[in-house]
Amino acid sequence: MDEVDSMTAGDRGGVADLVVCIEISKIPIFCILNDLHGEKLKSIVNCCLMLKFNKPKKQQQISYSPCHTRC
Repeated sequence: MDEVDSMTAGDRGGVADLVVCIEISKIPIFCILNDLHGEKLKSIVNCCLMLKFNKPKKQQQISYSPCHTRC
């Protein structure tokens, strides 16, 4: 589920329905959001496991490049 934080912009009940789906689901649901501290998203943040990803450094990007490993 991408752009979960934009669900709060005019949508009514969408966040609550998503929380219910997450709680009853037997399969993982990946929710992508940019703002962890939004007041309206506390219910989602409280029921999910948060994984934070950082932008890789340039050296890491080069080392994972397919051309770099073949050349």
